[in-house]
Amino acid sequence: MRADRLVAIILLLQTEGTVSAKMLASRLEVSERTIYRDIDALSFAGIPIISLRGSCGGFTLDEHFRTNVSGINLTDIKKLLVRQSADPLADLGLNTNYRIIYKLFPSLSSNQRKQADQFSKRIYLDSTTWFNEQEAVPFLKLIYEAMYSNLWLLIDYVKKNGDVISRQVAPYGLVAKTDTWYMVASHGEDIRVYRVSRIHDIKSVAKSFLIPKSFELDQFWNKWCHYFETSRPKYSATLRMSLETLHEFLVSENRNFQQLSEEKDGKQLICIQFENFAHAVREILSLGSEVEVIKPNELRKEISNQIKRLYEIYQ
Repeated sequence: MRADRLVAIILLLQTEGTVSAKMLASRLEVSERTIYRDIDALSFAGIPIISLRGSCGGFTLDEHFRTNVSGINLTDIKKLLVRQSADPLADLGLNTNYRIIYKLFPSLSSNQRKQADQFSKRIYLDSTTWFNEQEAVPFLKLIYEAMYSNLWLLIDYVKKNGDVISRQVAPYGLVAKTDTWYMVASHGEDIRVYRVSRIHDIKSVAKSFLIPKSFELDQFWNKWCHYFETSRPKYSATLRMSLETLHEFLVSENRNFQQLSEEKDGKQLICIQFENFAHAVREILSLGSEVEVIKPNELRKEISNQIKRLYEIYQ
């Protein structure tokens, strides 16, 4: 992005003194014409860049100008250099530019630079989930632009049950939970959360809005997540399974359960919460003979009926 490039130009000039347009273009992988436009933009913004003519000429900063990067240390650089998979910010065109981060290296000693370079190759963060295709979010950038400009949006939103509703909303913010995008927006007097992949159509409205001064996106999101998790429908079941199966069952998903007792054969008796009856049936059948339903009786009967149907199919 251009903002990243402008910062990189300032840091290069500060750390290397006089740098030619050709060298800047090569280091930042753009054309010389782009560099000249960037230099004009920086000068217009008040950055004191001096143009030097001649064979050893180029651009340099006024000797009295310094950016405040002297406080950057090795720990700060390491935090920036942790490699990541294509994180959600890439959907907005804001993916991390490691070439520019490396321009901060001159603020470190030679030994610290080596440590930072080695560190960047040893840790990798994968923000994607297993076997989960990334959701299509064709309207994400339009939402981002409207949010940035404080413009209302008219959306057609597909609810979980398939119904389509039309609403005029004010986009207060965007949240990426793992690799799923959500829009936090006001509608009437309420602030609501919309899954971006369920937005079927969208139009920008030439009307601006103001975000309440008291609104903090992170605080709202944390409270909403707590409410969402605690208010979801729950279906309790008591199951018997081996300790090994229990561990596998819990690792596959963050489950709410209570361990009741351990039987003589090592089997574990647990009470576990499912979203609903159908969810319980589906999850328990996936474990086959590794689990037994103790109660409720309706769930035990349904599992038995499902197994009989399977037997009839495969006998």
